[in-house]
Amino acid sequence: MLKKPYSLKLIGKGIEKECYIVSGEGCENIVVLKYYRNCISNYDLIKNYFINSVCNKNLLKKGVKIPKIYRFFIKDDEFYEVQEKAKGEVLFVSSFLAKVKKIINNSCSFEEAEDKINKYFNLIVQNNQKRFDELLNAPSEHFQILIKSLHNIVKEYGYNVFDPHPENFLYSKENGFQIIDLNYEFRIQNDKIFQNTTKENCKREQEIIEDTCKVFFHPFIFASYDVLSDWADTEDIDYEPSEDYKKEFKNLTKRLIDELIIFGIPKEVVFKTFEDEYLGYSFTKEEFNEIINLKSNKKGKTR
Repeated sequence: MLKKPYSLKLIGKGIEKECYIVSGEGCENIVVLKYYRNCISNYDLIKNYFINSVCNKNLLKKGVKIPKIYRFFIKDDEFYEVQEKAKGEVLFVSSFLAKVKKIINNSCSFEEAEDKINKYFNLIVQNNQKRFDELLNAPSEHFQILIKSLHNIVKEYGYNVFDPHPENFLYSKENGFQIIDLNYEFRIQNDKIFQNTTKENCKREQEIIEDTCKVFFHPFIFASYDVLSDWADTEDIDYEPSEDYKKEFKNLTKRLIDELIIFGIPKEVVFKTFEDEYLGYSFTKEEFNEIINLKSNKKGKTR
């Protein structure tokens, strides 16, 4: 692993770290994360690494779909972590406004920026519709493994370990879903929430189920026509979602609801979680009732 010579190519930046793909012999299936200092000592970074590593191994043993953490190293007083390369493409785009800011900063004129922003927005809409088709035709097994993975993570470490935007959920037809960028430091909060009593354990199990539903729905909401309309309004883009787009997103939402019920989560819990989180934002009450009454075929597609 990381046999010399090798080179790093930046592919993404987050709040806490940067992600690099590695070019070199035997490096095809790994990525390197470089952590920002932010006044954090090597001691704290190493301590966090071992916490992450232990939690990562625990979840992998349970079959959770996450990349494996391999090792860390320090070079030129910079802290790096080596991980398995996640498989698939991001579920949907969540950083439209950040991308717009970059386009504007790098453009020579307002007209050029406006043209690039409009083209980028239209590309997002087209890619979302391609993704809808993929997900509506995906095997139920892919969704069931994802829900089981989310349930195990919530049960072990709580809801707050997730940053559940769609760029932290990857999907491919061959490998199904994979989850990245979990923050295990919140596990301590989770451990202190409930005491070991029958009453509290019942409450805990109910919250695990509800939180599993929430984190399952959340990344898909970024493809809703309400989110796209908000982005369009912010940038003065002329956008009206097509009837096909609305229909496909409703069909996908129905698929998500069906998969949670297939997993064994009570229908009333699924409906309540969805209503509490998303009703009034992505759907009206009438649209929600229409969605839950859609018929499903064996593959989970709706018609």
